[in-house]
Amino acid sequence: MFGNGWELAKACKGTLVGLGDIYFSGISIDSRTINDGEVFIAIIGERFDGHDFLKDAIKRGAKGVVVKRGTSIKKGKGFFIIYVDDTKVALGEIASYWRNKISPTVIAITGSCGKTSTKEMVHAILSKKYKTLKNKANLNNYFGVSLTLLSLKDEKFAVVEVGINQKYEMKEIAEIIKPDFSLITNIAPVHLEGLGSLQDIYMEKKILLDYAKTGVFLNNEDIRLKNYKRKGIRIRAFGRGGYISYKKPEILNEKSMKITLIEKKRTSQTVIFPYIGVNLATNISASALVGRFFGIEWENIKDALENVSLPGMRMEVKEVCGIRIILDAYNANPYSMKNAIDTFSLLNFKRKNLILGDMKELGRWSAYYHSSLGRYLINFPFHNIYLVGKEIEKTYKVLKDYGKKGVHYFKSIEECKKERDSIFKDCDAILLKGSRALALEKILERIC
Repeated sequence: MFGNGWELAKACKGTLVGLGDIYFSGISIDSRTINDGEVFIAIIGERFDGHDFLKDAIKRGAKGVVVKRGTSIKKGKGFFIIYVDDTKVALGEIASYWRNKISPTVIAITGSCGKTSTKEMVHAILSKKYKTLKNKANLNNYFGVSLTLLSLKDEKFAVVEVGINQKYEMKEIAEIIKPDFSLITNIAPVHLEGLGSLQDIYMEKKILLDYAKTGVFLNNEDIRLKNYKRKGIRIRAFGRGGYISYKKPEILNEKSMKITLIEKKRTSQTVIFPYIGVNLATNISASALVGRFFGIEWENIKDALENVSLPGMRMEVKEVCGIRIILDAYNANPYSMKNAIDTFSLLNFKRKNLILGDMKELGRWSAYYHSSLGRYLINFPFHNIYLVGKEIEKTYKVLKDYGKKGVHYFKSIEECKKERDSIFKDCDAILLKGSRALALEKILERIC
């Protein structure tokens, strides 16, 4: 990986104690999974302190440890110690150093919704021609991004997803990544509790665009993003009216949809995408735009998109007790909730039930958006609507005030599980959609 202790100390501006010529093979921040030959960085978290596990890391074969100045640790043979002011900052500095040393073309992806699926699609497309790295799963915060960059070997591209839920997070992550290109999927009411307002969300996400050294890819359908201007970089738009546009997707069944992508209003390519979602069309066009920008042929883009594998619990299809389940319970916000409902409404099932959970992290906007959800649901002819959680009670009250029939409310998933027999009775398909904190998928446990 890096080389030796001297190089590592220089990368994080630390003070080295011990043999600086000891070589190591990687970086770890988890003493439970550290591999023999790696260096352990003692991160101080909200619920743990890595300094409490230094002995465990050394016993497992750590060649070095990075610790906060003032930490008492005995010198030993076969490993070195690097003292720093802040181990979290040191991790980022080391990751940035390694990113610069390997020097791939880095594409940073963020947005309120769809960033993980877009990252997976971009990676699948670029991998058709280039060796490409991506974040594992959705490890997209400061630590996940740092560890992703530290896993670079000899890749030509790195597709790095960035997720934030607080102000001032984006700048410190952008400084680590130093993106060549940045892509923002959209700006929507997500993490309002920590980010404040839609304008605040835009200003925070925009930092990733400002850090892009060469170019940016923007959603032409988003009023805030489409007007982004900056001299000295290349700007390409995707979505309706963009460089890569699309025709309205056709939902074929619960597992696929047909979408026609259009390049520069001339060349077109039809793709049978193995997932459904009315909102996915914009993100599909974004991934195709990145591919075309970097010279990927349309036949390879088509093949990549038609065979892409997206993370679970995102419009994932299951069959339980003979009923089709659309599991979209990874997370929920006003934007993704409406898209899931719209998509589910287009499926060709006679009796469709909804199980919807709280939309978390909306802060002072929670009552407003949950009430708006109720008004949005009024005109949909769903068989039954089951609402789960404390905050979504606002939705229930709106629906009852409007006289909507077939609406049921439960304070918790445990209460909901007690009524599973009636929920699954006389039903052909069910959509489960809610924030991760509710774990709505638990209702599917041991029912058949």
